Amino acid sequence: RLGDVRKDPRFGGWPSAHPELVDFLGLPIRDGDEVLGALFLANKNCAKPAGGCGFTQDDEELLGILAQ
Repeated sequence: RLGDVRKDPRFGGWPSAHPELVDFLGLPIRDGDEVLGALFLANKNCAKPAGGCGFTQDDEELLGILAQ
């Protein structure tokens, strides 16, 4: 869960034509120890005019249910 993915030291830029992402939440989809894929959410919608809202622990828990 990142408030601004662009500020993460692992961020290396976007490929061409990629949409701009700010706040980010991603979790693996697992079957036991095997990772089958991932679910990603970005740019949480809110009334805050500049920047993202940031994902919460509740958001992460809900995405975790979907990733099971």
